[in-house]
Amino acid sequence: DTIMLKSFPQPDLSKLDIAATASIEWIKNVVIAVRNIRGEMNISPGKAFPVLLNNASSQDEKHLNDNKIYLTRLANLESVTLCPTNQEPPPSATALIGQMEVMVPMAGIINKEEELERLDKELSKLYKEEARLRGKLDNQKFIANAPEQVVQGERHKLAEAIASIAALEAQKTRIASL
Repeated sequence: DTIMLKSFPQPDLSKLDIAATASIEWIKNVVIAVRNIRGEMNISPGKAFPVLLNNASSQDEKHLNDNKIYLTRLANLESVTLCPTNQEPPPSATALIGQMEVMVPMAGIINKEEELERLDKELSKLYKEEARLRGKLDNQKFIANAPEQVVQGERHKLAEAIASIAALEAQKTRIASL
């Protein structure tokens, strides 16, 4: 007999722990949010920093209390705390998980001047790309002679460049206010 000829084992759904599954999904979502903020703000994965949770439900609070040690380890955090409801949160990079905001206070984490300089360089590249794409799409000869798929691709690139410019401008304004 060989295992290759045996049928695949069937799971016992009566042993499925829905609460544990929800808890793991919550941890995954918070870790992904923190990693996305790290990527957007160009923060080293090795740098630990505090995280605030704003507008957290009672279920979010329970997940936090039950899993704080895992969360701090998996996302390499200094601390994770709930934002007091009667207090204005500090300027932060934010990611949403449902109604809850995962907030990374920016003061002291990034070098403001270096980050603004980096954003200016990225914006400069994007503005040049936007001008190039607009020039191409304003050229009637290009529109008439290029295949429709190529024209649509250029329009898509232009829309992405405009969206990226808006996001970076908002990020730049946020950082300048620190």
